[in-house]
Amino acid sequence: AAVRLQHVHERRYKEGMKNMNFIKLPLILFIILLWTVGSRAEGWPVKDIPAAGKSLNAFLPKGWTVEDQASGDLNGDGVSDISAILIQGKAGGSIREADDNPRALIVLLGHDKGAFILAGTNDRLLQCRGCGGVKEGVGISIRKGVIIVRQMTGSREFSDETWRFRYDPQKQRFVLIGRDMES
Repeated sequence: AAVRLQHVHERRYKEGMKNMNFIKLPLILFIILLWTVGSRAEGWPVKDIPAAGKSLNAFLPKGWTVEDQASGDLNGDGVSDISAILIQGKAGGSIREADDNPRALIVLLGHDKGAFILAGTNDRLLQCRGCGGVKEGVGISIRKGVIIVRQMTGSREFSDETWRFRYDPQKQRFVLIGRDMES
């Protein structure tokens, strides 16, 4: 009888563990879902960016500022365009003050009436502020119709990356035409 009772308890224990696993899996999936939704909500609010505006400031999402910007003719129409690196929070200050603040790249094409249209955004090209190490830094320039984005990351050992983008009128978008990396 004692052996039979032990088998009954083992069977009930195994059934209980199966039920616990059945409850654990949906709970874990729910927690992961909440975490990913929460992290996306804090990121680049591309839906809040207008398609057209009078200045770069018209395209800044709430809570974002310009960290660096460049002007030049990107599409060959003779009108100055803007490319800028935006950062969530305040630009400048120490890295500790802005640690982990995301960055995004935005490109605006100018029109002869003084307005700009949104030509493209990218929130995955650049590291967040403070994520690159002691020698972290970004910069942007425009030369001969090409957007040049530079990012340095690291400390004692570091890398310096340069991306070049050119406007493709057939595709009506910016395409990567070169990437250099020096370690």
